[in-house]
Amino acid sequence: HDLAARESMLLASCMAGMAFSSAGLGLCHAMAHQPGAALHIPHGLANAMLLPTVMEFNRMVCRERFSQIGRALRTKKSDDRDAINAVSELIAEVGIGKRLGDVGATSAHYGAWAQAAQEDICLRSNPRTASLEQIVGLYAAAQ
Repeated sequence: HDLAARESMLLASCMAGMAFSSAGLGLCHAMAHQPGAALHIPHGLANAMLLPTVMEFNRMVCRERFSQIGRALRTKKSDDRDAINAVSELIAEVGIGKRLGDVGATSAHYGAWAQAAQEDICLRSNPRTASLEQIVGLYAAAQ
């Protein structure tokens, strides 16, 4: 019943909504909708399981943005690879470092999930185009 914590969560949620309404969500969210629905896992968990893999996919077109993330998380000179490592470490540190296989995903899911992700409106704002085969590969990499 911590009202201050609830207020902070409300403000964080509002800020996140404002940010993604402006910037869009991208491939990670498009992909996360599928295991979330099929395996009944929280959307945030699905995103966390996919985020480092999708960041690696997008890295070639987001080097400077990812370097900024790395500097923000590591407070030192960081490059785009450091950002992906820092995000992976943060996910593990907060206790959600699971993989898709840990929640019941199998390769049998990936084709249908990839097709649905390609049709998801969130994909439009991704900085790099992803083919059906690439999305299947990303699910497999996050297994």
